[in-house]
Amino acid sequence: MEPIMVVGKTLTSLHVSLYSYIKPGAPHRYSLDNKPYEYMNLGLGLTDLLWDIARDFRRLSRGEIGLPDIRLGSRIDQALRKSLARYGVLPPLDLVFSIVLSATTIAYGLVKREESITGYKKALDDVLMASTSHDALEVFESLHRLGYHGEVELLEMNGVSRSSIEVHGFKLPDIFSVLEREHVFFQYASPYKKSITEISDAIASEYDSSRSINNAVVRGYVELLLREDLPGEYKDRLRKIVELKLTRTRNGLKELYSLDKDLRGKGLTMEKLIAPLILAVAIASPGLPL
Repeated sequence: MEPIMVVGKTLTSLHVSLYSYIKPGAPHRYSLDNKPYEYMNLGLGLTDLLWDIARDFRRLSRGEIGLPDIRLGSRIDQALRKSLARYGVLPPLDLVFSIVLSATTIAYGLVKREESITGYKKALDDVLMASTSHDALEVFESLHRLGYHGEVELLEMNGVSRSSIEVHGFKLPDIFSVLEREHVFFQYASPYKKSITEISDAIASEYDSSRSINNAVVRGYVELLLREDLPGEYKDRLRKIVELKLTRTRNGLKELYSLDKDLRGKGLTMEKLIAPLILAVAIASPGLPL
């Protein structure tokens, strides 16, 4: 496994998730906000860190270190600090986590030679479950030090603090189980939850039928959107859009554009779905041209 493969697949997962068109209510290449550029720039700023993650897993494949020695907590801390320096303000927490976990998934999946959605999801679960209380403590202290006050308060209100991490041996999944109350991304990233693989399956299936990576990613986004608490009329329209083959037909594009306009007009922004979409694309990457 060469590090360049991990870096390339991770950044491509980020790119196609941001720029795929049309994702109703979320950033895409024709949306008027500047989010795709900002988030892509943030990801590019982590290139050297993604390379280091890949090298860690190459050392793992050679038997030089064990899975708990991957130091995932330290890598997340480094990513948050580097992103803050590049972004100028606190970067979106879920986006940074998604980029790091996507690289981790791809790297370990390649090392294990489990080139499938199931294999990649198991790779992610294994790394998270092998995390230590030291990883959890590094993440907690990073959030506290950098100024993610809302997340720190949420963790402490739910019994996760410096002392409880040390006493009870909390790991990263324990932090995720609390943060998911504020960030939908952690609902999908937590170990042993099938929802992320269902999104990845939809992406891979759509690519197999359409041979369009853009259409496949839009399908994954639509599946995420269908799981949101939206009025029934919007979900009916989304199902109709899938029947119209999404971006593959003029009517599908027309309906996607109309729904995008309606959601934005009502202030229903779905930027929060970009982070789980990135991870879903990474998990689906064995069957995609990334």
